[in-house]
Amino acid sequence: MNYTRFILALSVGAFSVAEVQAGIREAVLSRSARRGSMTSTEHHLVHGANPNKLVFNKTPLMRAVKYGNEGAVEALLKHNANVDTFNRKDRSALSYAAIYNRSDFAEKILERAMVLNVRAKILSKRDRDGNTPLHLALLYGSQDI
Repeated sequence: MNYTRFILALSVGAFSVAEVQAGIREAVLSRSARRGSMTSTEHHLVHGANPNKLVFNKTPLMRAVKYGNEGAVEALLKHNANVDTFNRKDRSALSYAAIYNRSDFAEKILERAMVLNVRAKILSKRDRDGNTPLHLALLYGSQDI
């Protein structure tokens, strides 16, 4: 849901106070994951923010990986962020690790995927352009992945 629709729906009472609070928590969690604050990310997770919610087409884990924020990645994985969540482009956090050459995060994501038995799923899933995370690593010159 885009921001304008959200405000419009809010103004006509389409959301409860709890739903609005949850939406704010997810938005703030996504921002702290982007900025890399482990303390802030941890705080929002402890207070009920959903680590798997897509906010503007990315989960907090996708954002933390994209922006290279190790503390946020650690906090999100500690709080069971799904490594097999895909956005509208059919990309996962592993895809972002491949695009932005974040081999350390790719390793952590693959370790979690192995534990959850979803490793094959995230390695073989093709995005809307037909690329797997390994294809993306080659396309973007991420040789360490």
